[in-house]
Amino acid sequence: TWVCVKHREVLRVSPCKLNQRARFAWALPSLNGDENFIAHPQYAYDPNLIRWLIKLATMSAELVRLDYSTFDDPTRLGIALRRRLIELELANSAGRVRWRHVDPTLEMLAKHQAALPEMQHLADKALLKGQLIRALSGRSATHPLRWLLWCSVWFKDLSALDAAYRDATQEREKLSSLEGPTVSPPIVRGALQARLFSSVGAGETSMTDAARQAGVSY
Repeated sequence: TWVCVKHREVLRVSPCKLNQRARFAWALPSLNGDENFIAHPQYAYDPNLIRWLIKLATMSAELVRLDYSTFDDPTRLGIALRRRLIELELANSAGRVRWRHVDPTLEMLAKHQAALPEMQHLADKALLKGQLIRALSGRSATHPLRWLLWCSVWFKDLSALDAAYRDATQEREKLSSLEGPTVSPPIVRGALQARLFSSVGAGETSMTDAARQAGVSY
């Protein structure tokens, strides 16, 4: 996690081998180390980045202490995150994201990740936007670290996410009752599409209802 949560200090990194080992390994911020071999990484001098890293590390420590299945429903997580964006006025009352207001946060996350060697390959605003869209959809599992990124900027702590996740239960149950079959044989699926096209064309079915029946996003 790049920082020590207990001491709220940046971990040092070994750019050289120590005793023929530990090259690039983390080292505690102790004065007992050899100052010639233990160095502060570049991000150690950015106070905003350090504050974010401490929060991210704290949430990570909280997460590993929770039961394995605590946040195991991507749909409920998506609902909780969308509700939070609505609370912060980053989405309208219908849940549509106001990207103009969200973009600065995505830019900040990309900048922070660019300073971390292990996460530089993820430091892309467009990539972050796509990952956020998938997370909000609730249709696929997202890596826990990705959820911690969203949580670190839009939730006070992991307890706040847990409360929002629990509150999303009722809405999740409502969505489940509306969901149709997730998998259909090819012949049946083709017949269903033909029937839906005909029904929509005749004005008997709305586009939204047809999309729901077909099991696709609209």
